[in-house]
Amino acid sequence: MAFCPNCGKEVSPEAYACPNCGHPLRQPQPTPEPREHVSAAWWLLPFFLGWIGGLVGYLVLKDRNRRTATNILIFGVVWTVVGIVAWVAVVGFIFGLYGTLSAASNVTVTTVVCTHGTAAASTCTVQLENAGNAPALVVGCSLGGAESALTGLPLAIPAGTTVAATCTGASAATGPGDPALGTFTLSSGILVAFSGTYS
Repeated sequence: MAFCPNCGKEVSPEAYACPNCGHPLRQPQPTPEPREHVSAAWWLLPFFLGWIGGLVGYLVLKDRNRRTATNILIFGVVWTVVGIVAWVAVVGFIFGLYGTLSAASNVTVTTVVCTHGTAAASTCTVQLENAGNAPALVVGCSLGGAESALTGLPLAIPAGTTVAATCTGASAATGPGDPALGTFTLSSGILVAFSGTYS
């Protein structure tokens, strides 16, 4: 038998408190948290349904395995945030790309003046109009099917403006009165074709 350290009365060794004075004798052992095995299939809920799936998994599993239930909820919230960030990034990229292509596709030729010179000095001066709402950038040109020199490369065309671009190239097989054909290459990869007549 044991004795109470407070009142000295005899008490049972199994008692948590003295039946005479109520003095605590020992602390009750905490009940271990339930750790039932949970199927890995529960992780599919937050994977496909985001935070909603995580919440459902938490509510169903919290009494069976609270640690796993909490982790499923956290994963659902984090996965939702990652999905939103990725979606915003993709939409922003698509709209940015659309804006760039839209601006580039609105670049048109208004005037072409071509001069036939020596084998490497024929030129075409072209008025390029940007009717879009974003600037366009000319990064190259070709004249007569061959890569040619562009004055002032790269050439920026602000939105709503017209800029003169001069393309210089070889024309050994052409002469005055012959057709002049060429293209300007924009930074988006779009080609703007022009045609004129050598003078």
